[in-house]
Amino acid sequence: MGNYTPCKITADFEAWIEASTKGAVLLFTASELEYYALRANFNPFMAGVIGGMGGGIAQAYATVPSAFPA
Repeated sequence: MGNYTPCKITADFEAWIEASTKGAVLLFTASELEYYALRANFNPFMAGVIGGMGGGIAQAYATVPSAFPA
């Protein structure tokens, strides 16, 4: 991946932080989108699809700068 640190411990820590923030973005965005889709009277399957797709898009968009540093 894109770890540019001279120390393996620092690189592992950066990878752990990057992975946890990506997971948090996906989890919180997907759950919020699913909640509002259910409130808008979508059936549970479609609410899950909307939540998952929206969470994946938000995760990809929010974490692009960490995956491709300048």
